[in-house]
Amino acid sequence: RLSGVSFAACGLVAWRRRPDSAVGPMLTLAGFGVILSEILTQVDSPLTFTAALLLGEVWIVLYAALILSFMSGGRLVSNLDRALVGLFFVGLFVLQFAVMLYLEHEDNLLLVRPDADIASSLTKLQQSLLIVASLAIAVVIAGRWRSASRPRRRALLPSLGGALSGVLYAAALTTLLLELPVDPLFWILNTALLTVPAALLWGLLRSRLARGGLADLFRELGTRRGVQLEAGLAKTLGDPSLVLAYRVPGRRSYIDGAGQPVEPPRVDGDRSTAPIERDGRELGMLVYDASV
Repeated sequence: RLSGVSFAACGLVAWRRRPDSAVGPMLTLAGFGVILSEILTQVDSPLTFTAALLLGEVWIVLYAALILSFMSGGRLVSNLDRALVGLFFVGLFVLQFAVMLYLEHEDNLLLVRPDADIASSLTKLQQSLLIVASLAIAVVIAGRWRSASRPRRRALLPSLGGALSGVLYAAALTTLLLELPVDPLFWILNTALLTVPAALLWGLLRSRLARGGLADLFRELGTRRGVQLEAGLAKTLGDPSLVLAYRVPGRRSYIDGAGQPVEPPRVDGDRSTAPIERDGRELGMLVYDASV
Protein backbone atom coordinates (compact mmCIF):
# COMPACT_ATOMS: atom_id res chain seq x y z
CA ARG A 1 0.00 0.00 0.00
CA LEU A 2 2.79 2.41 0.91
CA SER A 3 4.55 1.57 -2.35
CA GLY A 4 1.41 2.43 -4.29
CA VAL A 5 1.09 5.77 -2.51
CA SER A 6 4.78 6.48 -3.18
CA PHE A 7 4.38 5.74 -6.89
CA ALA A 8 1.21 7.82 -7.23
CA ALA A 9 2.48 10.81 -5.21
CA CYS A 10 5.84 11.02 -7.01
CA GLY A 11 4.06 10.50 -10.32
CA LEU A 12 1.68 13.40 -9.73
CA VAL A 13 4.57 15.72 -8.82
CA ALA A 14 6.53 14.62 -11.89
CA TRP A 15 3.45 15.03 -14.08
CA ARG A 16 2.97 18.61 -12.86
CA ARG A 17 6.63 19.63 -13.00
CA ARG A 18 7.54 17.90 -16.26
CA PRO A 19 4.39 17.69 -18.42
CA ASP A 20 6.62 17.18 -21.46
CA SER A 21 7.62 13.72 -20.20
CA ALA A 22 5.47 10.57 -20.09
CA VAL A 23 7.27 9.40 -16.94
CA GLY A 24 4.88 11.30 -14.62
CA PRO A 25 1.65 9.77 -16.02
CA MET A 26 3.28 6.33 -16.12
CA LEU A 27 4.37 6.59 -12.47
CA THR A 28 0.92 7.76 -11.44
CA LEU A 29 -0.87 4.98 -13.29
CA ALA A 30 1.53 2.39 -11.88
CA GLY A 31 0.82 3.71 -8.37
CA PHE A 32 -2.92 3.28 -8.74
CA GLY A 33 -2.26 -0.14 -10.26
CA VAL A 34 -0.34 -1.19 -7.14
CA ILE A 35 -3.31 -0.45 -4.88
CA LEU A 36 -5.97 -1.61 -7.36
CA SER A 37 -6.31 -5.09 -5.87
CA GLU A 38 -6.47 -3.59 -2.35
CA ILE A 39 -9.37 -1.41 -3.47
CA LEU A 40 -11.21 -4.17 -5.33
CA THR A 41 -11.00 -6.66 -2.48
CA GLN A 42 -12.84 -4.22 -0.23
CA VAL A 43 -15.97 -5.16 -2.19
CA ASP A 44 -17.08 -8.73 -1.55
CA SER A 45 -18.28 -9.95 -4.92
CA PRO A 46 -17.18 -12.49 -7.58
CA LEU A 47 -16.62 -9.69 -10.10
CA THR A 48 -14.17 -7.72 -7.94
CA PHE A 49 -12.42 -10.94 -6.84
CA THR A 50 -11.91 -11.97 -10.46
CA ALA A 51 -10.74 -8.48 -11.49
CA ALA A 52 -8.29 -8.26 -8.57
CA LEU A 53 -6.81 -11.67 -9.34
CA LEU A 54 -6.51 -10.94 -13.06
CA LEU A 55 -5.29 -7.34 -12.95
CA GLY A 56 -3.60 -7.07 -9.55
CA GLU A 57 -0.02 -7.40 -10.87
CA VAL A 58 -0.40 -5.84 -14.33
CA TRP A 59 1.12 -2.59 -13.02
CA ILE A 60 4.51 -4.34 -13.15
CA VAL A 61 4.30 -4.16 -16.97
CA LEU A 62 4.23 -0.36 -16.68
CA TYR A 63 7.02 -0.44 -14.10
CA ALA A 64 9.23 -2.46 -16.44
CA ALA A 65 8.54 0.02 -19.23
CA LEU A 66 9.47 2.89 -16.89
CA ILE A 67 12.82 1.36 -16.02
CA LEU A 68 13.70 0.78 -19.66
CA SER A 69 12.40 4.08 -21.04
CA PHE A 70 13.26 6.56 -18.27
CA MET A 71 16.13 8.07 -20.27
CA SER A 72 13.90 8.56 -23.31
CA GLY A 73 11.01 10.26 -21.51
CA GLY A 74 8.81 7.17 -21.29
CA ARG A 75 9.23 6.01 -24.91
CA LEU A 76 10.48 2.51 -25.68
CA VAL A 77 13.05 3.15 -28.41
CA SER A 78 14.42 -0.34 -29.16
CA ASN A 79 12.87 -3.62 -30.23
CA LEU A 80 14.61 -5.36 -27.31
CA ASP A 81 12.90 -3.03 -24.82
CA ARG A 82 9.53 -3.66 -26.43
CA ALA A 83 10.12 -7.41 -26.37
CA LEU A 84 10.98 -7.38 -22.66
CA VAL A 85 7.88 -5.36 -21.80
CA GLY A 86 5.89 -7.79 -23.96
CA LEU A 87 7.24 -10.71 -21.91
CA PHE A 88 5.92 -9.09 -18.75
CA PHE A 89 2.52 -8.57 -20.38
CA VAL A 90 2.40 -12.23 -21.42
CA GLY A 91 3.42 -13.37 -17.94
CA LEU A 92 1.25 -11.05 -15.88
CA PHE A 93 -1.91 -10.94 -18.00
CA VAL A 94 -2.03 -13.65 -20.68
CA LEU A 95 -0.72 -16.48 -18.50
CA GLN A 96 -2.65 -15.20 -15.49
CA PHE A 97 -5.82 -15.37 -17.59
CA ALA A 98 -4.91 -18.94 -18.58
CA VAL A 99 -4.30 -19.91 -14.94
CA MET A 100 -7.71 -18.60 -13.91
CA LEU A 101 -9.43 -20.81 -16.49
CA TYR A 102 -8.45 -23.80 -14.34
CA LEU A 103 -8.14 -22.24 -10.87
CA GLU A 104 -10.89 -23.61 -8.67
CA HIS A 105 -12.54 -20.94 -6.54
CA GLU A 106 -16.19 -20.20 -5.98
CA ASP A 107 -15.76 -16.51 -6.91
CA ASN A 108 -13.63 -17.08 -10.03
CA LEU A 109 -15.85 -16.00 -12.91
CA LEU A 110 -13.28 -17.14 -15.52
CA LEU A 111 -13.29 -20.77 -14.35
CA VAL A 112 -13.89 -23.16 -17.24
CA ARG A 113 -12.74 -26.50 -15.81
CA PRO A 114 -11.24 -27.04 -12.36
CA ASP A 115 -7.81 -28.64 -12.72
CA ALA A 116 -5.22 -28.02 -10.02
CA ASP A 117 -2.39 -29.69 -11.98
CA ILE A 118 -2.83 -27.51 -15.06
CA ALA A 119 -3.20 -24.38 -12.92
CA SER A 120 -0.01 -25.27 -11.04
CA SER A 121 1.94 -25.95 -14.24
CA LEU A 122 0.83 -22.66 -15.78
CA THR A 123 1.75 -20.81 -12.59
CA LYS A 124 5.27 -22.26 -12.68
CA LEU A 125 5.59 -21.30 -16.36
CA GLN A 126 4.42 -17.80 -15.47
CA GLN A 127 6.96 -17.47 -12.65
CA SER A 128 9.80 -18.78 -14.84
CA LEU A 129 8.99 -16.30 -17.61
CA LEU A 130 8.88 -13.38 -15.18
CA ILE A 131 12.20 -14.40 -13.63
CA VAL A 132 13.86 -14.44 -17.06
CA ALA A 133 12.29 -11.10 -18.04
CA SER A 134 13.33 -9.42 -14.76
CA LEU A 135 16.93 -10.60 -14.99
CA ALA A 136 17.06 -9.61 -18.67
CA ILE A 137 16.08 -6.03 -17.78
CA ALA A 138 18.80 -5.96 -15.13
CA VAL A 139 21.36 -7.14 -17.71
CA VAL A 140 20.21 -4.51 -20.25
CA ILE A 141 20.42 -1.65 -17.73
CA ALA A 142 23.80 -2.89 -16.46
CA GLY A 143 25.08 -2.92 -20.04
CA ARG A 144 23.91 0.63 -20.60
CA TRP A 145 25.52 1.71 -17.35
CA ARG A 146 28.84 0.08 -18.27
CA SER A 147 29.07 1.78 -21.66
CA ALA A 148 27.73 5.17 -20.51
CA SER A 149 29.66 8.38 -19.95
CA ARG A 150 29.86 9.87 -16.46
CA PRO A 151 26.92 12.29 -16.92
CA ARG A 152 24.82 9.51 -18.49
CA ARG A 153 25.65 7.18 -15.59
CA ARG A 154 24.36 9.80 -13.19
CA ALA A 155 21.17 10.07 -15.24
CA LEU A 156 20.86 6.25 -15.28
CA LEU A 157 20.91 5.93 -11.47
CA PRO A 158 17.08 5.75 -11.13
CA SER A 159 16.92 3.04 -13.81
CA LEU A 160 19.72 1.19 -12.06
CA GLY A 161 17.73 1.26 -8.81
CA GLY A 162 14.71 -0.09 -10.68
CA ALA A 163 16.83 -2.87 -12.19
CA LEU A 164 18.03 -3.88 -8.71
CA SER A 165 14.42 -4.14 -7.57
CA GLY A 166 13.89 -6.37 -10.61
CA VAL A 167 16.66 -8.67 -9.37
CA LEU A 168 14.95 -8.82 -5.98
CA TYR A 169 11.64 -9.60 -7.72
CA ALA A 170 13.31 -12.44 -9.64
CA ALA A 171 14.79 -13.79 -6.40
CA ALA A 172 11.39 -13.66 -4.67
CA LEU A 173 9.74 -15.48 -7.58
CA THR A 174 12.48 -18.11 -7.48
CA THR A 175 11.68 -18.90 -3.85
CA LEU A 176 8.01 -19.30 -4.81
CA LEU A 177 8.92 -21.49 -7.76
CA LEU A 178 11.00 -23.73 -5.51
CA GLU A 179 8.24 -23.60 -2.88
CA LEU A 180 10.67 -22.14 -0.36
CA PRO A 181 9.31 -18.61 0.19
CA VAL A 182 11.59 -16.33 2.22
CA ASP A 183 9.52 -13.65 3.95
CA PRO A 184 12.42 -11.20 4.61
CA LEU A 185 13.10 -11.14 0.86
CA PHE A 186 9.60 -9.82 0.19
CA TRP A 187 10.05 -7.17 2.88
CA ILE A 188 13.29 -6.04 1.22
CA LEU A 189 11.56 -5.95 -2.18
CA ASN A 190 8.70 -3.83 -0.85
CA THR A 191 11.16 -1.46 0.82
CA ALA A 192 13.01 -1.06 -2.48
CA LEU A 193 9.74 -0.28 -4.25
CA LEU A 194 9.16 2.55 -1.76
CA THR A 195 12.37 4.32 -2.77
CA VAL A 196 12.48 3.81 -6.55
CA PRO A 197 9.66 6.31 -7.35
CA ALA A 198 11.51 9.03 -5.44
CA ALA A 199 14.70 8.21 -7.39
CA LEU A 200 12.78 8.43 -10.68
CA LEU A 201 11.30 11.78 -9.62
CA TRP A 202 14.72 13.12 -8.64
CA GLY A 203 16.16 12.04 -11.97
CA LEU A 204 13.33 13.67 -13.87
CA LEU A 205 13.72 16.98 -12.01
CA ARG A 206 17.52 17.13 -12.28
CA SER A 207 17.33 19.64 -15.12
CA ARG A 208 15.24 21.99 -13.00
CA LEU A 209 17.60 21.63 -10.04
CA ALA A 210 20.54 22.50 -12.30
CA ARG A 211 18.96 25.84 -13.20
CA GLY A 212 20.06 27.28 -9.84
CA GLY A 213 23.67 26.74 -10.89
CA LEU A 214 22.99 28.24 -14.32
CA ALA A 215 21.56 31.37 -12.70
CA ASP A 216 24.84 31.86 -10.82
CA LEU A 217 26.79 31.29 -14.02
CA PHE A 218 24.70 33.78 -16.00
CA ARG A 219 25.66 36.53 -13.54
CA GLU A 220 29.32 35.90 -14.39
CA LEU A 221 28.98 35.56 -18.16
CA GLY A 222 30.19 39.10 -18.77
CA THR A 223 33.56 38.36 -17.15
CA ARG A 224 34.20 34.90 -18.62
CA ARG A 225 35.79 34.14 -21.95
CA GLY A 226 37.14 31.13 -23.81
CA VAL A 227 38.41 28.31 -21.63
CA GLN A 228 36.94 29.81 -18.43
CA LEU A 229 33.48 30.03 -19.98
CA GLU A 230 33.70 26.46 -21.26
CA ALA A 231 34.85 25.22 -17.84
CA GLY A 232 32.00 27.07 -16.12
CA LEU A 233 29.40 25.53 -18.42
CA ALA A 234 30.92 22.06 -18.03
CA LYS A 235 30.92 22.31 -14.23
CA THR A 236 27.40 23.71 -13.98
CA LEU A 237 25.92 21.09 -16.32
CA GLY A 238 27.94 18.27 -14.78
CA ASP A 239 29.45 17.35 -18.15
CA PRO A 240 33.28 17.49 -18.15
CA SER A 241 33.32 16.51 -21.83
CA LEU A 242 31.39 19.65 -22.90
CA VAL A 243 33.05 21.54 -25.76
CA LEU A 244 32.45 25.21 -26.60
CA ALA A 245 33.54 25.71 -30.22
CA TYR A 246 33.67 29.12 -31.94
CA ARG A 247 32.91 29.55 -35.62
CA VAL A 248 35.73 31.05 -37.67
CA PRO A 249 34.23 34.01 -39.65
CA GLY A 250 33.80 33.21 -43.33
CA ARG A 251 34.71 29.56 -42.88
CA ARG A 252 33.09 26.27 -41.97
CA SER A 253 35.71 25.61 -39.31
CA TYR A 254 35.76 26.04 -35.53
CA ILE A 255 38.30 26.89 -32.85
CA ASP A 256 38.26 26.37 -29.10
CA GLY A 257 38.70 28.97 -26.37
CA ALA A 258 42.47 28.70 -26.61
CA GLY A 259 42.41 29.42 -30.35
CA GLN A 260 43.20 25.85 -31.40
CA PRO A 261 41.37 24.29 -34.39
CA VAL A 262 38.43 22.10 -33.52
CA GLU A 263 37.05 19.52 -35.92
CA PRO A 264 33.23 19.37 -35.84
CA PRO A 265 32.61 16.25 -33.75
CA ARG A 266 30.78 13.24 -35.06
CA VAL A 267 27.50 13.18 -33.18
CA ASP A 268 26.15 9.78 -32.17
CA GLY A 269 23.37 8.68 -29.84
CA ASP A 270 25.30 9.80 -26.74
CA ARG A 271 26.30 13.26 -27.95
CA SER A 272 24.23 16.28 -28.96
CA THR A 273 25.01 19.70 -30.39
CA ALA A 274 23.36 23.08 -29.99
CA PRO A 275 24.17 26.04 -32.26
CA ILE A 276 24.95 29.43 -30.76
CA GLU A 277 23.41 32.11 -32.95
CA ARG A 278 22.85 35.85 -32.98
CA ASP A 279 20.58 37.58 -35.51
CA GLY A 280 20.47 34.39 -37.59
CA ARG A 281 24.27 34.15 -37.77
CA GLU A 282 26.06 31.15 -36.25
CA LEU A 283 28.74 32.14 -33.75
CA GLY A 284 29.63 28.67 -32.52
CA MET A 285 28.19 25.50 -31.03
CA LEU A 286 28.02 23.49 -27.86
CA VAL A 287 28.79 19.79 -27.96
CA TYR A 288 27.54 17.97 -24.88
CA ASP A 289 26.46 14.63 -23.46
CA ALA A 290 22.86 13.93 -24.53
CA SER A 291 21.88 12.95 -20.98
CA VAL A 292 22.17 16.57 -19.79
